[in-house]
Amino acid sequence: MAPAYRPLHYNRKTLPKDQCSFGSSNFELIYEDNSRYLKSIKFSKPLEVSDAFLKIASSDNQLLIYNMFRKSHPLQQIENLGNFLATKPIGKVKVTSLTGYGAFAFAFETADGKILKITDINHFPDGRKPAKFDLPIIESGRLNKYPPYHYYIEEKVTQDNLSQGELKQLIKEIKAMGYKMKDYLVHYDETFETDIKTEQFGRAKDGKIYLIDPGCAIETDMVYNSNKKYNLKKLFKRLIK
Repeated sequence: MAPAYRPLHYNRKTLPKDQCSFGSSNFELIYEDNSRYLKSIKFSKPLEVSDAFLKIASSDNQLLIYNMFRKSHPLQQIENLGNFLATKPIGKVKVTSLTGYGAFAFAFETADGKILKITDINHFPDGRKPAKFDLPIIESGRLNKYPPYHYYIEEKVTQDNLSQGELKQLIKEIKAMGYKMKDYLVHYDETFETDIKTEQFGRAKDGKIYLIDPGCAIETDMVYNSNKKYNLKKLFKRLIK
């Protein structure tokens, strides 16, 4: 697998659903916009996540294959991942749909309404610690040394009720804490003249908006960390601003 998990664009026009058959089971492929990007895969019944990967890998649907390949996921690799997860307890978790995917991760909705992410990188870039703006992790674990598979279980958030004003305020707060932001603007322009990607954020049940793609926030030397040695003069300047 190869940049970070990116939930897909829920605000685009969704095209008619395609049906794919796998023996006695079916699932729906939901595409969006004229480029036919794959938005999600809805399973007809809950599946163990290991089996979900194997069913995706066995597809002969050319648009599904194309969409997986464009995110650096050849079907053989997906099959290998499914077989690997079949040997792990987390592989037994029942899922109802693939809700999003990126070059480094797959996100599934679980049967109990949470989100299970399977990644081949650490969810947090360069090993940074989770910050208050990150969606809290309910459970996580490292599955393998190489490939470095990890899993993360999180709350399912909503994304259809986010305003640009709220997102801009959150970005300002994140930057004020000393983090650099990347891959969060629609037009990749480092100003606030362009819209912010709503798919990188989500509103939790507590009403707060969180960053759900930790790869967007890069820790710099300006981020206070009690385990690091800081130039006291720089720290003092930050505190009096």
